[in-house]
Amino acid sequence: MTGVARGVAAGRARWRAKGARRCAHVDTAIGCVVVVVRGAEVERVWLPAAARTAAVQRALAGVDEDSALGERVAPVLRALAEGETVPPTALPALAWERLSAFQRLVLARVAAIPRGAVTSYGELARAVGRPRAARAVGRAVAANPFPLLVPCHRVVRADGTLGGFTGAAGQIKRWLLEREGALPSAASRAADGSLLELPVGRV
Repeated sequence: MTGVARGVAAGRARWRAKGARRCAHVDTAIGCVVVVVRGAEVERVWLPAAARTAAVQRALAGVDEDSALGERVAPVLRALAEGETVPPTALPALAWERLSAFQRLVLARVAAIPRGAVTSYGELARAVGRPRAARAVGRAVAANPFPLLVPCHRVVRADGTLGGFTGAAGQIKRWLLEREGALPSAASRAADGSLLELPVGRV
């Protein structure tokens, strides 16, 4: 086992020691979002398309539904799903220690992208000091366990297309960016629905 793998394993062991996992299903403007916590920290957020899969249903087997948790996180998730601004102080604590050091570095930068702005995978790679690692950055973003809470939908391709989300998930990404005011008008879209111009902001 490499040093990185040992570090990730140790972080996850500490996380598991925090107690039983609990979950909440929250109805939002984009559908039912599932959040899982252990202790006081969010372990996982699943958007509607993922939450309906057999794999996620298996992962939730034996995880108790917590109505009090739902009441606490519902206002935040619903606001974010509507594209509203939520102050960092209102966000729940996240289980950062479960992630690798590189993914923490990338997602911490993603978390700093403000509402109404976007950045590209390449810009993000440069921002974290890894200018030649755009693909690795893309994989770290794609594996984001905290969508909405860490706004990975604000990362797009350098050519202005959305990237990263397909099918129903792609529709959610477009919905969120439109609600946040980050997308250009419909007149700026190509016939296939892709974006002709999408201003990419540096973060």
